[in-house]
Amino acid sequence: MYQCRRTYRKDSSPQQPPRGRFANAWQMVLALIVIAGVVAFTSQQTVAQNITFNRSSFSDGLPSSYIYSIVSDSSGQIWVGTNNGVSRYNGKSFRNYSTDNGIAHDKVRASICDNKGNVWFGHVNGQVSLFTSNHFETIASPLSVTDKIVLSIYQDNNGVFWTGTLGGGLLRYDGSFQSFTEEDGIQGEGIFDIEQDASGRYWIASEKGLTIIEGDLGAGGRILKNTRIRGLQSGLLRCLLPTESGMLVGTRESGVLYAADVSNLQTVQFQPILPENYQSVFVYDMYRDSKGRVWAGTYGSGLVLIQRNSELDTWQSRVFTKEDGLSNNFVQAIEQDREGNIWIGTNGGGICQMKEEAFSIIDESSGLPSNMVLTVFQDRKGVFWFGTDEGLVRYEQPTAPGESPSVTSFSSDIDPALRRVVSISENADGHLWLGTESSGPVVFDPEQQSVSVGPSEFRDLSVRATLVDSKDNVWFATARSGVLRFNPVSNDYKSFGLEEGITDSEVNVVFEDSHGVVWLGTESGLLFHQVGPSEFERVLEEEWSVYSPITSITQDGSGSLWVATDGDGVFQISGTSVQHFNEGHGIPSDKVLSVVYDEAYNQS
Repeated sequence: MYQCRRTYRKDSSPQQPPRGRFANAWQMVLALIVIAGVVAFTSQQTVAQNITFNRSSFSDGLPSSYIYSIVSDSSGQIWVGTNNGVSRYNGKSFRNYSTDNGIAHDKVRASICDNKGNVWFGHVNGQVSLFTSNHFETIASPLSVTDKIVLSIYQDNNGVFWTGTLGGGLLRYDGSFQSFTEEDGIQGEGIFDIEQDASGRYWIASEKGLTIIEGDLGAGGRILKNTRIRGLQSGLLRCLLPTESGMLVGTRESGVLYAADVSNLQTVQFQPILPENYQSVFVYDMYRDSKGRVWAGTYGSGLVLIQRNSELDTWQSRVFTKEDGLSNNFVQAIEQDREGNIWIGTNGGGICQMKEEAFSIIDESSGLPSNMVLTVFQDRKGVFWFGTDEGLVRYEQPTAPGESPSVTSFSSDIDPALRRVVSISENADGHLWLGTESSGPVVFDPEQQSVSVGPSEFRDLSVRATLVDSKDNVWFATARSGVLRFNPVSNDYKSFGLEEGITDSEVNVVFEDSHGVVWLGTESGLLFHQVGPSEFERVLEEEWSVYSPITSITQDGSGSLWVATDGDGVFQISGTSVQHFNEGHGIPSDKVLSVVYDEAYNQS
């Protein structure tokens, strides 16, 4: 089952998007056009690092530019807690919620997404709002703290909720509340953060320092009083971030402190890890992203990216400020969306969304015969092949740091049949079947590095797509002559056209489903499927009212077909049922160039 970010602002595990039927529509739509060379995204070899900040503030639809919390929910939407209500971002626009919509108070100070996908908000009146089943509910705190402020919310390993307050101590909630204050041994009146370490102990950060709790206080746990940990001052501790066996602590006057192992409290030693000129900054929030990097938001000194070099046992850091594009240097909340972008909430500057791309560029200077790349294919050995305007390219990624990629070009100067390769497929013996715009079907033997062309009557055909089916037949969708099929047993080609039921000769897409049925999508929007060894039938003639070119067909884990069009959006076909998704449903454009099914996002 999907689990949201369990803690307030901090979670080390990569987020998994939702896995419902309509959510899959978002997960499957992917368009990629490469005009000038190939951009290869890689974590091993970074040629350039491009970081941009996109800003959102009151003028962009946020109810306030003062941001106190950011959390991502189970559908990947971003929830922003502000000084004037809650805002939800769906990827395109913000929708705002206030007390008129059921939240307990317009001033929000904390938020989490729980392990059931519900979103919780803490308010300045001591109350907690819960967004569940598409509506808000209020979780009323005990009367003694209704005039207090909720500063933090945490869900522990057993699903129990804890809220840290200003003036009301620590509250435990499992359907009813229990309150723990300084009289019980909790240090301080302002509980800024709550976390558990690797052994399950609770760490409580407050303006007076640290409180550690052994076990659940609601089930026989105890507060460890007079706990002294070397390297931790008794002053304000603002935020906590567990590591595999240790803990990171964000402080008001000492930056970020780190202890690698906190299993034995008697021997723990915290050390500063920020650069010397940042060791006295006020660290307001910390967050670990899906790559394991730590982001520290400071109050007045910008955003700090911290990475640990385990080989050298050192920490490296990079600082981002207004000069780098931040809207201001007072960072109060950090979150990562499912695309990997970092969201930064500021005090008065609204939200900044950080986009970063590590990439290397492969172009003519790297050995490509042309910067016009028409298709990209990865064979079963993991080798990449690029079809270009002027030939075929073999690309092998480096296997060790510091090595260069291997680029081998087979240009049309060597063999004219390799001009304008628009599609690549691989059969069982490892041969590559190429669709070309001017030479018809072409087969390339990677071992012998040899080229063979089809029969003379097919050599002038313009091939738009290729498919090697489950029987190792090779299919070619053509621009004017229907479909060709090569049979490896009889070693001959068969042409499919009007006599075989294909009433549109301009075929853009050929696809085989999990039942071995071949599907065809055409330039005029017609959809056909195979009903016999040599016969096709138009699909859903009465229900299918598509007039735009079909650009892509794929199948999801439940067996539904997804059909992309260049003008009519996307269609989902389940049996005889057809569902249509277009711009009105949130797709950015009705011109969809490709559909890809990502198994990692699909619910089993």
